[in-house]
This record gives sequence, structure tokens and C-alpha cells, in this order.
Amino acid sequence: MKQLAWVFAAVAAMAAASVASAETINHDKVSSKHDCAKDPTVTVNGNDATVELTGTCDRVALNGNHATVHGSAQKFSINGNDNAVTADSIAEVSINGNRNAVTWRSSIAKTPEPHVTNLGTGNSVAKAK
Repeated sequence: MKQLAWVFAAVAAMAAASVASAETINHDKVSSKHDCAKDPTVTVNGNDATVELTGTCDRVALNGNHATVHGSAQKFSINGNDNAVTADSIAEVSINGNRNAVTWRSSIAKTPEPHVTNLGTGNSVAKAK
């Protein structure tokens, strides 16, 4: 019985680890490519980072400053300052930082434009021309 409980606990731990995986970029001045098909969540904590997304991520969080991100995501969360996001497609963007710029090409929301929550100052969210 103890062996069965140990096996169950090991399997549960492995399953939790695979579900909880998400790339986190913690270094400053780094360039990175992220494959959203392999890992649908990415967090950028570093400053002056450049991230290129392949595919469409579920969630991209920018917590650093002066980061540049290009690609698609269901949701971009921007908590830092002076970041630039060029979204090929987007459903939602939430901005808590200041002086961030988000440019998007198409909405993948059920509306013609993505849902925007802007709690910072000096931010811009606009459709690409």
C-alpha cells in the first residue's frame, strides 16, 4: 500500500511540473526566441530584453523595462515601463506600467478590437497602419 501511495505521489508531482512549466526570462539585455507551441506562457522579468514569439502564446507577461516583444498572444500583461509590443494577433492587453506602446495587426478576440485595460499613464494601444 505504501508503494502504491509513493507511485501515485510521484506521478502527481511529474504531472504538476509539466503543467506548471513556463519560460521565464530573468536576464538583462538578452535576445530570445520563444516557441508558443512548445510552451504557451512566457514571462519577461529582465530589462532591455528582445523576445520573438513563434506561434500564438496563451499569455505573455512583461515585468521588466525597455523590453521589445514581437508576436502573437491571447493576452499580454505589461507591468513594467517603456516596453514595446508589436502583436501580429492579440485578444487582450492589460497595462499596469507607464509609457508602454502596443501595436496590433489583428484581434483574435470575439470583437473587432482586443480588450484593453490601461491602468498606467502615457501608454498607447493602436492598430498598425
